[in-house]
Amino acid sequence: MKKLTLFGNILFLLLFAVQGWANPPHFNMPAKQLPNKQFNPPKTPHSQPDLAVKSITASDSLLQVGKEFTIVVTVKNTTSPRNPFTGKPQQAKSLPTKLSLQIGRTTHAIFSLSPLNAGQSVNLSQKYKPRHPGDLTVTAVVDPNNQLREHNRRNNTRSRTFHVSQPPDLRIISFKAVPGKTLLLPGSIDLVATVKNFGGPSQATTMLFTLHGNIDNDMDVVERPKKPVRALTHNETIRIPWRFTPVKPGLYIIGGQVDPDNKVAESNESNNVVPQIHQIQVKEGGADLDLISLSANHNHRHWYQKFVVTAQVTNRGNMASGPFKIHLYRLFDKPAGWAQGSRKDTSKSCPSLTKGQTCTVKFEFEYKKYVGNPHVSVRVDPEKKVKDFNRRNNQRKLHLRVL
Repeated sequence: MKKLTLFGNILFLLLFAVQGWANPPHFNMPAKQLPNKQFNPPKTPHSQPDLAVKSITASDSLLQVGKEFTIVVTVKNTTSPRNPFTGKPQQAKSLPTKLSLQIGRTTHAIFSLSPLNAGQSVNLSQKYKPRHPGDLTVTAVVDPNNQLREHNRRNNTRSRTFHVSQPPDLRIISFKAVPGKTLLLPGSIDLVATVKNFGGPSQATTMLFTLHGNIDNDMDVVERPKKPVRALTHNETIRIPWRFTPVKPGLYIIGGQVDPDNKVAESNESNNVVPQIHQIQVKEGGADLDLISLSANHNHRHWYQKFVVTAQVTNRGNMASGPFKIHLYRLFDKPAGWAQGSRKDTSKSCPSLTKGQTCTVKFEFEYKKYVGNPHVSVRVDPEKKVKDFNRRNNQRKLHLRVL
């Protein structure tokens, strides 16, 4: 009986031990506190210097062969001068180094680069004169020998391609004046210069017109206006007009030149003047009675047959003429030996003619005694009632025959 009791106690203890490990008892004990740790914000993404080639620019927007320009390279230490989390300054100053500049396929210059503080930049410049047209690639490399400890080396190199064109070649291919030779006052001279660019793109410039008027018994007239000429592309043309209104009669000599101040660097500077100088005679305004036609119904007649001579006069001037007369002079109807030197005058009247108007008159006569080869002459306004600035065209002759 005692052995059974002892065996039961042992079995109870074993069962308790198994249940106790599987389900330990719960007690109300205070939670154990973890020790406090101070929060340390992360550092800036990098606190080392970071040199970068930020840009490559040219001083001119239009690059041309033979025209020097300046290449500007901007290098910056891109590390932030302050910690973006704490706002405190941070030291990331770079050490002295080099910058190589390659233009085309040749290393053109090596620059010494002074230390740069965080956020600091510097510009390095180099002059260059291209000798050939086409694309020109410029490459800048900071710290080319990798001597510095940097956060990022991928931004140490930058390239840029510029286009170099042929120099422009401006030429005046046409220079016209209207009227071409003579102007009657009042009036104007219209000039048109046509300029063509035979080379590469050009910048804007000017066209110079030159005018010198030789005025008798008065001061000469000198005009030198400049008219704008916009930028021209290759083979582009432009017409530049100018109107001049003279007030004095005289001989006017007119010329011109494109790009007179040499603003455009051209491949040929010797072809900028006008191809032809114009000389225009300016005359006082008024009428110009021109005997444009003198004809007979026949060049020979028998006795008692009438000659009919027709005269036509046109006013080529720029003002009304006023009324005038047309005279016909012929031999009197006398025997040949008696009629020499004796002439008959017959006249016809014309009304006032405006510019371009014409007056036509007819003279009828016959010979009853005279036999031979008389001639007749016709003159316009021999009384000089009209202010006719050109009287060289006021007279004509006809040769007749009387059988």
